[in-house]
Amino acid sequence: MYKKSYKFCKSPDKIHHIGIIVPNEEQVNFLLQLMGFEYGHSVYVKKYQSTCIFLEVEAGDYLINFLSPTMTRGIIIEFVQKKKF
Repeated sequence: MYKKSYKFCKSPDKIHHIGIIVPNEEQVNFLLQLMGFEYGHSVYVKKYQSTCIFLEVEAGDYLINFLSPTMTRGIIIEFVQKKKF
């Protein structure tokens, strides 16, 4: 299994991760199949009231993850509602 460190980058000019906000976890499964990526693992991020789903993908020196809101309120769900996904 491919894993990367979750430590922050030491260099401020390097990308640590790319986060893609999705409206729900069903959309994650659709995008994984569409893009040909594999599910890595997930963690709940209380600060954002969302599930962070890391992908099993070699993407240079950075991580790729989906962020899916789990509550009806919070900063991520408000973003999703504004963008009308």
